[in-house]
Amino acid sequence: MSGAVKLRSVVAWIALMLVAATVPLAQVWKQQTYSRLSRDLIEAGRERDRIATEVLVLETETRALGQLSRLETFARERLGLVDPGPPVVIQPEGQVLASADSAGGKDIQSAEFGFLRGLFR
Repeated sequence: MSGAVKLRSVVAWIALMLVAATVPLAQVWKQQTYSRLSRDLIEAGRERDRIATEVLVLETETRALGQLSRLETFARERLGLVDPGPPVVIQPEGQVLASADSAGGKDIQSAEFGFLRGLFR
C-alpha cells in the first residue's frame, strides 16, 4: 500500500469512530432534553393550577366585597378603619363652623351656615 492510501484509510477510520461515538452521545442528549422538558411541563401545569385556584379565590372575595355590609366589615376588621362619627365643618384656622349632633341628628348648630342645614343628618 502506498502512503496516500494508508493516510486515507486512517482518516476514514477516525471519521467512522467519531460518527460511532457521536450517535450514542446524541441519543443521551435527546433523552436528557426530553426528561427536562417533561419535568418543566409538569411544573408549568402545577403552576397553572395554583394560579387558577388563586383566581377563583380572588373572584369569590371580590363578589363578597360587592355587598356593602361585607365591605364595611372588611374595612373595619382587616384595614383598621373606624366609623368617622358625625360630620364636622372646620375653618382653616381650626374653628368649628358647623357640626351635626350625634345623639339625635339635629340641625347644624351654627346660624351663619344655614345653607348647610339638612346635610348632616
